[in-house]
Amino acid sequence: MTRGDLDNAQVMSSIIPVIVIDYIDMPFQSEDSVLAYTQHLKDTTGFVLPDADSRLQNIPRGSIIGLPINNNTTSAIVLYPFFSHIKMPVKAGEVVWALNNHPIGYWLTRKTSDRIADDPNFTHSSRAVNSFLKDDGERSRKIQQSFNRLPNQIVDYQKVFDESLSNKASFQGESTPRFFTAEPDMSLEGSNNSLVVLGSASTLGQKQAKAGMIDIVVGRGQTPTTGPSSVFSNSRKFLENDKTAPLNMNEGKIDLLNDLSSVYVSMNDNLDSQFNIAIGNASAPGPSAGIRSNHIRISARDDVKITSESQSNHNGIIVNKSNVIITSGAESNATDVIIDSIGFQANLAAAFSEISALFKGLGLPTPSIDILISQLQLKSFSSKITKSE
Repeated sequence: MTRGDLDNAQVMSSIIPVIVIDYIDMPFQSEDSVLAYTQHLKDTTGFVLPDADSRLQNIPRGSIIGLPINNNTTSAIVLYPFFSHIKMPVKAGEVVWALNNHPIGYWLTRKTSDRIADDPNFTHSSRAVNSFLKDDGERSRKIQQSFNRLPNQIVDYQKVFDESLSNKASFQGESTPRFFTAEPDMSLEGSNNSLVVLGSASTLGQKQAKAGMIDIVVGRGQTPTTGPSSVFSNSRKFLENDKTAPLNMNEGKIDLLNDLSSVYVSMNDNLDSQFNIAIGNASAPGPSAGIRSNHIRISARDDVKITSESQSNHNGIIVNKSNVIITSGAESNATDVIIDSIGFQANLAAAFSEISALFKGLGLPTPSIDILISQLQLKSFSSKITKSE
C-alpha cells in the first residue's frame, strides 16, 4: 500500500455530518447544463463547487451536493450514494452522515436527531441543539418548531430549502406518523407514510412463536388512537407532527382495520378477525394473507385463476356484495376468469335447488337446467357456466 493509498483509507474512515444542499435525481446531459446548475447554486445559496465542470457531468443518480457542517466555508462537495441498490430518503436542508474523500465522497443515510427534531417527513437537526437555548413557555415551543440555523452557522436553511431543485420537483411536506420498530423487527420507512415491516406477532402487540409477518402499508394513523397527538402548520406551510406535544405511545402502530391500504402476510393469524369479516364460517388462526383498501383491482394480461382447496367444512370462495364484479376482457387465446372452488360449486347447486323449489311452490313447471344456464349466461357473468360445473 502506498502512502497515498494509506491517506485515502484514513480519510475514508472519517464519518462527518454534511448538510444537504441539493439532491441530484437526474444526470446532467451536457456541460452547459452543468454550468447552468452551478451558477444557479452560487446565485441562490452562495455556495460554489470547485472544479465542478469535470465532475458533475458524470455523477450517478442519487448523489448529493453537500456542505460539511463543521466547516465555515462556502465550498460545497459532491457525495455519491454509498449503497448501490438501496436508496435512503433525504431532502435538501437535512443532515446526512458522509464518508468524505476529496474530491468525491459518499453519503450513507440521514443523521438521526433528538426526538424534538426527528421526523420521517423532514428532520431539521438544528432544533435538537436550539431546544437547549430556550426559556420556559411559548418561546421554548417556538424555538423547537423553528427552522433556525445553529449559532455562527453560515447556512441559510430556508434559502437552501426554497432553492433546491430536487425539493421543488419532488418534496411533499406533510404530517407523517412515526413508526416505533419492535426489537426483533426490520422496517423500511418512507417519508410520506409508507412502510414495509418484516416482523412477527409482537409487531401487533402479541408474542408467540411461529408467527412471522410482513406488512406493506400506506396511510397509518387514521384514528385518534394511532395518529400523532398534535399537528401544526409550520412556517413552510405544511402540516407537521408537533414534537413539543406529549407523545402518543400508539402513534403510527399498524392497524390492519383502519390503515388506508395494506398487503399483509402472516404465518399464524386470523384475518377474519383482523379485518372484521363476519361472513361464512369463522376461520381459525393459521397461515393467512390479506389485502385491504378502498379499491382493489387484479389485472391480468391473459387469465385469472382463483382456487380453493376447501372441503365441506370450510367456506370456499364467497362473494358477498352485489357490487363485486368479476370480469375478463379475454382475447382470442385467453380464457375467461375461472373461480374453481368446491364451495362455489356447492353453492351453485344449492341455488338451482332453491329455484326449482320456488317454481314448484308456485305451481309452475320447473325450467330445465339448460334454460337456467342460458338465463345465467345472459346476465353480466363473464365466467362460463356449463352443466359439468
